[in-house]
Amino acid sequence: MFNLVALLVVGTIAETLHGARTLVGLVSEIAGYTVLPNQGFAGNSVADLGLTGLCLVTFLAGRRVPARVLGAVGLLAGLTLLVIANLHGVGFAVGAIAGMFLVRTSGARTPMAQEGRRS
Repeated sequence: MFNLVALLVVGTIAETLHGARTLVGLVSEIAGYTVLPNQGFAGNSVADLGLTGLCLVTFLAGRRVPARVLGAVGLLAGLTLLVIANLHGVGFAVGAIAGMFLVRTSGARTPMAQEGRRS
């Protein structure tokens, strides 16, 4: 149940920032099970962390200090999962890499950019 709620929250944030066109959660899930196939099944939590990596990179690219701090701390935590060869770390890394690509190429709607559009 927790994973579904997490997917709803993080998925909504990711869709707000990058639109519905991103399949980062699905790709994260596939990559995690391909790279580390012997770790069993984790449900949708690998997809949750892929979307989290995507969002944290977007926050880090923003201008507000609290968002950037959250992005940096969160990325370090995700890196820890990758270093210890946890299945979730692979999904997180896929999301973070996708986030770097999307922020650079598509001009993601960061929270700071959205404020300017509301007025």
